[in-house]
Amino acid sequence: MMLVGLCRRAVLRLTAVIFLASISPCAAYLMDAGSPQHAGVGVRDNSSCVWAAEPFRLDYDAYVTALGAAVARAMGPADAGFDVYLSATTYGLPSSAIAKLPNPLVPLNTQYVYYDGALSAPVFLTAGIYYLVFMPTSTSFYGSISYAVKPGIYYGQRTADYGQSWYMLAYPLAVRVDGWFVPEPSSVGIVVAGVLGLVALRRRTS
Repeated sequence: MMLVGLCRRAVLRLTAVIFLASISPCAAYLMDAGSPQHAGVGVRDNSSCVWAAEPFRLDYDAYVTALGAAVARAMGPADAGFDVYLSATTYGLPSSAIAKLPNPLVPLNTQYVYYDGALSAPVFLTAGIYYLVFMPTSTSFYGSISYAVKPGIYYGQRTADYGQSWYMLAYPLAVRVDGWFVPEPSSVGIVVAGVLGLVALRRRTS
């Protein structure tokens, strides 16, 4: 009887561990372009790059909670920076965006440093390609977004006509997307199998 009780508790604990592992948010970023570099793309009004965008891919459905980028300032008001939009397209912005950071990313100096902002609420995205789009908050602000050299990520994009046309940059941009992936069907299946096994064990021992 004691052995049966031990087996029952072991199955219960194993099921609980698998369940928690399958639903817990992932500790890593959904997208991370790596360390800032010593060069980047300048973004300002009336230039060849008035807005910038970085595509990223989600291989699985996910909830996005925060957005970030390695940015620096050159000139402009102290409270000016970049409005950051999450979008499935680079056209029709900003009205076509899925979400926007409640507060802009405001670089404090000329050094590239990652700044992050939380969305008002988690945003659910299905697997696919999305964009982070950066727009200066002031026409007198001149800022810059660091390039990234991490292999396997998409090259950044720029527009000189406020989203009417886009051109590829020389490198990807250093951005981060935080959140967690939705559990895959295989993980859910493991949890269900564990629960069914526990129920079967209880029936045999009752």
